[in-house]
Amino acid sequence: MGFSITTKQPSVVVRRFLQARSAKVHIRIDRKHYTEADIPWLLETWCTNKNIRSTIDFEIRQDERPVFGFHDNINEAWADDSERDIVESLVRDKVVRMRRLDYQNNRHTRPWIRQVFSWIREQLRVFLR
Repeated sequence: MGFSITTKQPSVVVRRFLQARSAKVHIRIDRKHYTEADIPWLLETWCTNKNIRSTIDFEIRQDERPVFGFHDNINEAWADDSERDIVESLVRDKVVRMRRLDYQNNRHTRPWIRQVFSWIREQLRVFLR
């Protein structure tokens, strides 16, 4: 399980996750790799709304475990359960909207997708009778 995150303030979100890191951090921005030693530079130079919005792949790993990232754009961001405190503080500050992901029950799919597949299943049942 984890969280799906949407925001209009990407630099605030990424900053908060980067600032919470300590040792054994691996950061991937598109095809480039960074470590905890690069965090001050990333915060000072790279962490702008423009740069984040132009990034396709972003992932932070703590102790080899993915804890935060996105693919395609910042509105596809996710956070691991271990980051609950950061996510909840961002929600309290009204920086993000989040929803809980439940991969086991596939509840993370958007409701309209479930409705479309339900409709398709029903049509197939009628057609195959």
